[in-house]
Order: sequence, then C-alpha cells, then structure tokens
Amino acid sequence: MLNRKLRFGTIIAITLLISILASCSDEQEITTAETITAFINVNLVPMTAEVVIENQTVLVKQGKIIQIGPSLEITITEHAAVIDGAGAYLMTGLVSLAAIAV
Repeated sequence: MLNRKLRFGTIIAITLLISILASCSDEQEITTAETITAFINVNLVPMTAEVVIENQTVLVKQGKIIQIGPSLEITITEHAAVIDGAGAYLMTGLVSLAAIAV
C-alpha cells in the first residue's frame, strides 16, 4: 500500500515539474526555447496498455515529448537538463496533458 502511494506521489511530482517547465515566462521561453529536458532511467507507464516499461529515457522540448526509448539507446545533448528518475514512474499521457493545460 505504501509503495503504491510512493509511486503515485512520484508520478505527480514529475508531472508537476514538467508543468512548471512548460509555464515559464515569455522572457525565459526565449532563452530556453531550445532546451531539452531528459528524464532518464524512468519506468514508463504508457496510456495505451497496462504495462510498465523499465529503464526508459523521455526527451521533452518546449513542453512536448520529442523522443522515448531505452536509456542506453537515446543520445542526450550536452546542454540538456537531465533529471534522473531511477526508481520513479512517468506517465506520458499526463505529461502531454500538463503541457497542453498551461
């Protein structure tokens, strides 16, 4: 039970973080328009099936997911903001909705 609450809390925290990143002021958006945020080593919970895909990397640019794949196969640019999500869960559908809602 506690483990489920911890997972849910982690999902909410990551979703809020992406929402905050997407809601930067206009001035910040100009300077960070090309910034990519890389969520590495996350356990991905897709909205299309009841599965968990372990050890994935999700790249987000301007509030939109631009690439998803195994952490060992995704190349991350040196200027990307990297968030290590080891042991955390990420729901891509919530990420997209958070970016749209802002």
